[in-house]
Amino acid sequence: MILESINIIGAGLAGCEAALYLAKHGFSVRLYEMKPYKRSKAHTLNSYCELVCNNLLCSNSKITPLNMLYQEISLLGSEVIKHIQLARVNDMCNIAVDGLYLSQYVTKALQENPLITVFNDEITHIPSERPTIIATGPLTSDGLLPALEKRFCGNLSFHDANSIVISADGLDYSKMEKISEDVYYIHLDEKEYTSLEIIARNAEIAHAKTPYTDTNGFIQCLPVETLAESHGKLAKYKLFPQSKLASATIVLRRDSRFSSHTFVISEFTTDMKHPWQDQIIHSIKGLSNAKIVRYGAYHEDTYIDAPKNLNENYEVVGDSGLYVIGQLSGIDGYLPAISSAVVAARSIIGQQQGRIVNPLPAFTMIGALGNYVSTKKEKKYEPMIPLFEMLSPKSDDYQAQLLKSLDYLKQIVKKEKL
Repeated sequence: MILESINIIGAGLAGCEAALYLAKHGFSVRLYEMKPYKRSKAHTLNSYCELVCNNLLCSNSKITPLNMLYQEISLLGSEVIKHIQLARVNDMCNIAVDGLYLSQYVTKALQENPLITVFNDEITHIPSERPTIIATGPLTSDGLLPALEKRFCGNLSFHDANSIVISADGLDYSKMEKISEDVYYIHLDEKEYTSLEIIARNAEIAHAKTPYTDTNGFIQCLPVETLAESHGKLAKYKLFPQSKLASATIVLRRDSRFSSHTFVISEFTTDMKHPWQDQIIHSIKGLSNAKIVRYGAYHEDTYIDAPKNLNENYEVVGDSGLYVIGQLSGIDGYLPAISSAVVAARSIIGQQQGRIVNPLPAFTMIGALGNYVSTKKEKKYEPMIPLFEMLSPKSDDYQAQLLKSLDYLKQIVKKEKL
């Protein structure tokens, strides 16, 4: 039964998840996406649900905050997660995808769903109809930004950058550890790692250098040249050692978004000038002849001051039926974007059915993220990735915390027929 027609602006991971989730529950959806006629400088594909940087989602071998979130949204019936499973690359330790295939699978699902109509238009105002979901991401178009700034009393922003992508041709695989045909590790000893830091530290930057911050979570958004300013930070937050003998590890992971035979250098985000990017890549063993297919590049990510505007369901306070989800709400990462879409869709479904939709509790990672975006901050509100420290009550037993969360969500799924 079609209960309502819902506007969704933006067909990134959050917008696509919201559209598919709501359609699964019988809602008619109008999905607005400006591609292929216009795109941000970070997007390259004409299709939807496009990853713009790394293709890693979470660990598949241990319980991490992102792994916990992955299990939670999978249990709640995420539609994009189903396509993620189909698009996975062969990475035994992690859940990672080929971004081209993920985009193609989700685009096909949207186009073939009779309850979803996609309009290839740039929206420059906030629709008056409710429900409406705004999921335009941190790279919201210049045409819509003025309306958002007016509605939410200005936007916040931070400097972000893309990861470097290289061709798979011309690499010396004998100097790497082969994990699979899709994944290779390059282990750096202390001397090699220190040399990498020195190049990054001295590199010329295309734009103003991103200032260092110790904010837990936000620090992982920083480019390699900023983290390299302090010895060991780059390995701690991006180039995690994957061997007891290594000081850091460079991870190459297959991704077809840029050509048929390319690797994303995982977490290698940078805004160095191109000659410096060539220099640092060619300094890494096995990559002396590597060809960069896509250089790392600066872009400014926009987000609203969510604690002043949103409740725990990502609904705008004082404007029932208007939602802001995904990275525009200030949560960072692919899985958090999907999670916010599931939360908003669940809220809409409940409201249309005449039910009070209580936020998910903060002992779930989904609920903890909702609590973060809706809680007033003493300092400036900054983007945040999932952290165990966000959970309430806190616990050092992450296995028990996960089981408690999944048991609770199973009851929600059964009760609300999600």
